Amino acid sequence: MPSKSILVLCDTGVIIEAFRTSSWDILIEKYDILISQAIVDEIYYYKDDAGNKHDIVLSGYVSANKIKVVDVTYSETIEFKNKYNPVYFEKLDSGELSLLCVLFKDLSQEFLICSGDAIVYKVLGKQRCSEKGISLEELLQKAGFTKPLKQQFKKQFRENYSQQGLSDSFL
Repeated sequence: MPSKSILVLCDTGVIIEAFRTSSWDILIEKYDILISQAIVDEIYYYKDDAGNKHDIVLSGYVSANKIKVVDVTYSETIEFKNKYNPVYFEKLDSGELSLLCVLFKDLSQEFLICSGDAIVYKVLGKQRCSEKGISLEELLQKAGFTKPLKQQFKKQFRENYSQQGLSDSFL
């Protein structure tokens, strides 16, 4: 995969929103997108604004080297989970968990994580790593794409929950 400007770990919600807004091809052209196998396995379709279902087949993007699949071992997942209050994991799906494991495995890497879930940004805030988060809105703006997005994919959402993570006692 050719080197691009940013390595981005994307979760399921971000990918679905990118397909829904017709910005997926822009993302994979501009950025090195990394996802986990759990995400490949859980995404099947998105619904457009009219409620119509459209298939998403990520395996074709993987085989064409347009996106990269990263994964973690079971022991890496357990090690990561042991750092936090178990209540936290009720809010985290397997795709998000694997992406956070990849991110925290080596924070010196140039990875950024892009999510539509508050808990991901809270973890970044709690670990004083808010700069490792980026919203879909920010990625698309850097690429010159300005179509409206759902609230959880905006910069303000990311900033709010990263800030909340700093004082969140349950993490």
